[in-house]
Amino acid sequence: MVEGKGIGKDLLDSLAAVGGPEVSIRRPGGRLTLRMSDTDRLGVLVTSMEIDHVAGRLPARALHHRLEQMAERVVYLPERLVLVEHDPVRTGALMRSASPRWSGPDRAYFELRVERNREASFRRFRQPPGSEEREAVPFLLDRTTLARLADDLMSALIA
Repeated sequence: MVEGKGIGKDLLDSLAAVGGPEVSIRRPGGRLTLRMSDTDRLGVLVTSMEIDHVAGRLPARALHHRLEQMAERVVYLPERLVLVEHDPVRTGALMRSASPRWSGPDRAYFELRVERNREASFRRFRQPPGSEEREAVPFLLDRTTLARLADDLMSALIA
């Protein structure tokens, strides 16, 4: 299990208690919602992680800095994340896998999208070659990695 008192530990504790396809954890400043396809004692098949950070908006420069720090910290996923786009006017941002994986002919990558500095989503997408279309796909994380990711997302996005 994860040591400490972060949102990641609370998320893991709630997985067993809830037993459903969705778990939400509230913290001062925001809420993290985990949507999943399946879970067992070793890992979670994640559909998405959503963060609503309703308590306050980060200034655009602070958001940019925190996301770059998160990209340096999150080295435990199969692919490193990089900041692809930052819109200081709308205070939005987009992070994606630095080197997407190829799954057969399809390309797969992680994506963190921050909208209006109030909500964010973390998902995995699959895109066929030569196609503009993509689809969200579940991804497997062991419980320790899931807790770390939850802690890192919340610390980057909550003011």
